Amino acid sequence: VYGADGQTDCKFLQSMKAALSDIAGVIDELRHSFPIEREKAGQGLSRISAHLHLLYHQVSSLLRYASY
Repeated sequence: VYGADGQTDCKFLQSMKAALSDIAGVIDELRHSFPIEREKAGQGLSRISAHLHLLYHQVSSLLRYASY
């Protein structure tokens, strides 16, 4: 995170911003391919869809936190 002089490493911050941008681009594809909305009342959610959405939000939260 920090360079030799104790200052924030610009390359790290640029990499974090690029990673956040890449992850932000995935959400539309994730929502389209693995929707979590129920089509019929009383029908449960797909475990795979729910798991992938949870992972997406965990990773994006970690990256946002790390970029501060």
